[in-house]
Amino acid sequence: MSPRRPPSPCIQPGCPEVVEGGGLCPEHRRARERARGTPSERGYGSKWQRIAARYLRWHPQCSWVEDGMRCGRPATDVDHVVRRKLLLERGVPNPDADEHLQALCHAHHSLKTARETGLGRHH
Repeated sequence: MSPRRPPSPCIQPGCPEVVEGGGLCPEHRRARERARGTPSERGYGSKWQRIAARYLRWHPQCSWVEDGMRCGRPATDVDHVVRRKLLLERGVPNPDADEHLQALCHAHHSLKTARETGLGRHH
């Protein structure tokens, strides 16, 4: 079992709170979640759920490739190859079209998300 990270200051600039294991204090974590908006506000409502379910029916295996090998585990998550927000900023008319999507297992979707958001920079 790996050792626990020591308490450290909240990563919000100027916040004096100390957080077990690092990251944001509870107050700033709640503020970040409010600022993100609901899944529907971010484009992941019922329409997205239908798109994702259809995509997984047609692409049932994880498409992650590492060292020339495809994962191949059952896909559980549909991911935008380029973050949806960036596609919208670039003026892509349909960011949920199949050419912008990939099927991933949950582990690889979590890994990709962590890398994209900067949370995976220590791994």
